[in-house]
Amino acid sequence: ENVGPSQFTEQAEQIFQRKIGEVYVEYQKRLLQAGAMDFDDLLMRTAQLFREHPDVLASWRHRFGHVLVDEYQDTNPVQNDLVLQLAEEHRQVTVVGDSDQSVYAFRGADIRNILGFEEAFPDATVVVLEQNYRSTQSILDAANAVIARNVGRKPKELWSDKGSGDKIVRYHADDESDEAQFVANELAKLHDHDHMRWGDMA
Repeated sequence: ENVGPSQFTEQAEQIFQRKIGEVYVEYQKRLLQAGAMDFDDLLMRTAQLFREHPDVLASWRHRFGHVLVDEYQDTNPVQNDLVLQLAEEHRQVTVVGDSDQSVYAFRGADIRNILGFEEAFPDATVVVLEQNYRSTQSILDAANAVIARNVGRKPKELWSDKGSGDKIVRYHADDESDEAQFVANELAKLHDHDHMRWGDMA
């Protein structure tokens, strides 16, 4: 969340967080001694450079007349900040993403980036892709029912022209080995009895 080592340490409220802060400070010190940066440093220092040196930002805005970001639901606050800075003047930005598929919060992804995109760019055109080419309608109906309960999402209703398809089978596995064995057995049945090719199963 664009928090440096000293700020993280100052904000730490629990012993574990304070220990992480100490490690973070030492880690950054060693990176500096080695003349190196990690991926997060590249992002944070670029955002800082743009904020502190408007001439540098202007140069990069001119260089990138269009900004395209895929999987926008998985961007973190610093990545979002870079997009906003680069596209603020020319407004030529395209993002692709699905608020229902945000699964990287554990590594800093912030769903608010995609949910707030239209507020940041009110002149944007939103295209909702609701047709699914992979699944049958029975699978999509189940997915729609589950996804509808998500908090903080853009409404959409997935549909398919592949027909209703087979009913969904629920299997309660005892553990991961039992689950793996069940999947392997089902695949073997499809291959041996229904003559499906291994390459057609995923």
